[in-house]
Amino acid sequence: MFKNGRTGERAIFLFGFAKSDRDNIDPRQTADLKAAAQDVLALTEAVLEENVAAQTLLEVAYVEEN
Repeated sequence: MFKNGRTGERAIFLFGFAKSDRDNIDPRQTADLKAAAQDVLALTEAVLEENVAAQTLLEVAYVEEN
């Protein structure tokens, strides 16, 4: 499911929005999201799998096209 390591193997989407729906996030939101990302990236594969199973995290598959 998830690969071990940090570089180029895992992407975490914490907050997404259409630019037509709102302005950029403010500096405090940026800092909060960076802190949350550090927490999520530090989780073990087992914990990530538990969260996906509990549907507290959603895994989105990446399929590379030729």
